[in-house]
Amino acid sequence: MIANMKSVVGIILVWIVAAAAENAIAAAIYPQISDRVAPKWRGTVSTFYGVGFTIAQQGFALLAAQFLGNVKFGIYVMAATTVVLAIIHVVLINEKSNLAEPKVKFNKDTLKKYFFFPTHGARNFYLALGGKFFMVVGSTIVTTFQLFIFTDYIGQNTKSAGQSISIFSMIMLFIGVFFALVGGPLADKLKRVKGPVVIATFALGLAAIFPMFYKEAWAMFVYAVIAAFGNGLYNSVDGALNMDVLPSSDTAGKDLGLINLANTLGQMLGAMVASAIVEAFGYGAIFMFALGMEIIGGLLIWSIKGIR
Repeated sequence: MIANMKSVVGIILVWIVAAAAENAIAAAIYPQISDRVAPKWRGTVSTFYGVGFTIAQQGFALLAAQFLGNVKFGIYVMAATTVVLAIIHVVLINEKSNLAEPKVKFNKDTLKKYFFFPTHGARNFYLALGGKFFMVVGSTIVTTFQLFIFTDYIGQNTKSAGQSISIFSMIMLFIGVFFALVGGPLADKLKRVKGPVVIATFALGLAAIFPMFYKEAWAMFVYAVIAAFGNGLYNSVDGALNMDVLPSSDTAGKDLGLINLANTLGQMLGAMVASAIVEAFGYGAIFMFALGMEIIGGLLIWSIKGIR
């Protein structure tokens, strides 16, 4: 649909539906780790999610850069790939039927428990949720305008910008996957999940400093190196941290969905904020705002108590 739309409002509405679907999928995947994996192995298993997320995020950005000359065809390719991967996931997951599980009565108490925000013992939960939100906003405002940063901010033409984005995405992909692979097992060995997430979030803020002061392609590549480290480490350990801050195992699916909602809302708000920042202050202010968001996100996660 979106490939043939001319209306900006229509594109935004379709994108919101797509974001909601993405959030629903992620909300269903996270509880499977909580339900099926022992706590001591959650960092390692979370690594696989982080690696997959990093490959999808950066690998498909690299692929998308090849379609800058034919955006409509690129959207068709991405849509078809999504359908194929969804089918493969359903086949491989081999989820058993839950029809034999005890039925939960629908009343005022269950409605509050399973459909509302948690209210008891949820301090760490909300700190993790807030930290994720600000982290995503900070990174999204840079990646959303990646093409225009290379063209309007740095001054490259479209062809050169496409090549730069390919290099940027390759750096993010390979370094991100490496740190996603080592982050989870290392967290399990050290028995720490909060520390790596804090370091990763601050690293994303540090990355924004270079293009803030230098309007050069190399500054964006330095950003990519540092941000790839941060994203890879964050993606591999964040899932384990999220499971450790859950207020109740009975509502893991709902609560993990709320945390992932912070990711979706962060992406949406980040895109809107980036547009306002560019219009009011120029592209350089994007990186200053990103640095601020990552510092706030890191401090919120650092404030989580009882988890190392």
